[in-house]
Amino acid sequence: MKKIAYSSLGLLLVACSQSDQPKPDQFPGFVQIGTDKQTSRLFVDLDSVKRDANGSVTFKQLRVLDTGYAIHDAVTNCRDTYKGFAGTQFTKEGASEANYPADAGFTAYRDQPALSALVNKVCEKADESRMIVGAFDDIKALELVYGPYHPELKAAYWTNINPPANLSQSASDFSGKDGIVKIVFSEEYQQGNDTKHIVFTQTQLTDGSNDCHPCGPLLGAIIFVRVGDKWRIESDNRYLDVMGVYGAPPELNWVNLGKNIHAISAKITDMHQGVISAYMGIYTLKEGGWEQILESLDESETISDLHLKLDNSNPEQNYAEATVVIDFDDEGKKSVIEKKYSFNGTRYQLKNPAPNTATDQHAAANSNSSNPIPNNSTTTTDQIPIPSHVVGDTYITEVINLVDGKPGAKTERKVVYADATKMVVESKSLSSKKGTVRVLDYTPEWNLIRSRNPDGSGLDYTPPLKYYDFPLSTGKKWQQTTVETDIKTGAKRTHTLSSEVLGSETVTVPAGTFNAIKLITKSELVDVSKDETTFGSDTSWYVPELRRSVKSETASRKQDGTEDKQIIQLIEYKLGNEEINAGD
Repeated sequence: MKKIAYSSLGLLLVACSQSDQPKPDQFPGFVQIGTDKQTSRLFVDLDSVKRDANGSVTFKQLRVLDTGYAIHDAVTNCRDTYKGFAGTQFTKEGASEANYPADAGFTAYRDQPALSALVNKVCEKADESRMIVGAFDDIKALELVYGPYHPELKAAYWTNINPPANLSQSASDFSGKDGIVKIVFSEEYQQGNDTKHIVFTQTQLTDGSNDCHPCGPLLGAIIFVRVGDKWRIESDNRYLDVMGVYGAPPELNWVNLGKNIHAISAKITDMHQGVISAYMGIYTLKEGGWEQILESLDESETISDLHLKLDNSNPEQNYAEATVVIDFDDEGKKSVIEKKYSFNGTRYQLKNPAPNTATDQHAAANSNSSNPIPNNSTTTTDQIPIPSHVVGDTYITEVINLVDGKPGAKTERKVVYADATKMVVESKSLSSKKGTVRVLDYTPEWNLIRSRNPDGSGLDYTPPLKYYDFPLSTGKKWQQTTVETDIKTGAKRTHTLSSEVLGSETVTVPAGTFNAIKLITKSELVDVSKDETTFGSDTSWYVPELRRSVKSETASRKQDGTEDKQIIQLIEYKLGNEEINAGD
């Protein structure tokens, strides 16, 4: 084996043959990542590791190749992505021979063991400079992660916020802007033999642009672990989600679900058009984000409050029984509903509790109300079948623009043909004097096949635009890309829909209160001819007994920043030859 000098770095490098495994001290100044066949060929210069204000970590890396080695810079977010930049490729003798190409894009490193080991080593080094010495200090914690602390604001100042692309649509509102970061709660806890501390944060934009009704702050969670007399950052989840109303966060609490299992409870109460929405969720933190494991949402004009109860009477139980308690006050008549949940191995599932007096009284008191709340009975999402449509089914909906809150167009849709393979729906605008009728062809699952206008224009969808995938069941997911073709111009666009069934809940619309199945659909619409991509989301409530959804909350955002948010809700309906149902 021959020693050669790499003079430009001032390093003494030892060349090796293809059959040799690289040695730990072969490249002075670089640390070998591991000893197996893959990790032994990766080295990192730990002195080059640097973290910027947004949490991105850059470093210098060396890769051993069959013909020599390459040195280049790389970057990771220490959560899920990695990218190698262009560098220099050397021969075994240490002579520079070519440019080493950059990676085409960011790589998900966690499913690649060798790359994951490299990034973990780098991120551990980056975290060494982010430690709190001695007693835990909230202010130091904010400064380590976000930026300088301002005592007059009791907050840290975070510049150039950069949410990941896969976060919610609302998170893009924070991209490239500055924010004020405040602590929601700060709690020390025990997990196994480790003492840990969580700092949960909320970020408001300095320009005040996230204080509208449907807007919330950016939530984050940083977990420290105590090592000797120091607190080291174990996980940095500063980009969790955007949640809340009028720019304020939910009521958030750190809760103990059982032995070594902690989670975050989130409570939101909000009023829209006289109806109060009461939401309770439980979220567990995971690598790179959080996961919802309980969701409860009820709507009524008489909800006064709600809270969460956890039964921790069994210290050995992993996931405590959970109860969401909803308080009602109907002109002085107080009552309570308790919704009981048990953990099914993946998430909390609503049980059918024995009726209690308060629940029975509330149900009876509202038995003649136009807006009843069921006494904890609910539609389950165990294999909801394809609807059996009937000619004459008619649905009248209205659109509400969430930007100004004003009602928009009203539309009547009537089933005029239905069989086992498709249904035909006539769609008529009730807000237009012309009252023109479009004809829409759907599969029995409400997946759009084509649309035709009175002038002969229209659109075809291949395969049908997949809004639903029956039978529906909680947790079911599907994704499909559809090509939309303009039958007159031939212009094409692509729709990619990704959907998930979230579970069952009660929903109130002008047409009444129903037990529904809640779904969420994320969409990406690509128009190549205009070089334009529009991202959207649609949260909808499907009611099996009505054979369609009764409410949709939609949001879309174009590349130029143009946004649209609206609610589409059912105001009247009739099934087959029944009389019209308009709610009271």
